[in-house]
Amino acid sequence: MKRIRNRKLELYTGQVVAGLSFGFWVGILDGRYNPPIWGGQLRTAFPSFPEGRSRKSLHTRVREVATLRNRISHHEPLIGRNSLKDFSQLMELLEWICPSKVRWIKPHCRVPQIVRERP
Repeated sequence: MKRIRNRKLELYTGQVVAGLSFGFWVGILDGRYNPPIWGGQLRTAFPSFPEGRSRKSLHTRVREVATLRNRISHHEPLIGRNSLKDFSQLMELLEWICPSKVRWIKPHCRVPQIVRERP
């Protein structure tokens, strides 16, 4: 909210949600917020999250994706990582959130092809 106010923008819900960091979303999936936030609502936010999987396993996946994102963002080397596995985990997380986005991305995304070619 402080960033929004500093920019002298009108404060509304969409801006607040969009302005939250990825770290916030990772943190809010932590066990201390279950059940106060997630009790009965996990499937609302993650409609395709597989039955039988725990909120903890979701938190682990989100944390793994955040770690990868941070490495990329900070220009750290990815050599030695299983990039196809990283991509697969990222796409699976996205599938849990919005399957239609995954269906759109797959035919347009060249990541698996580029990783296999190892340019």
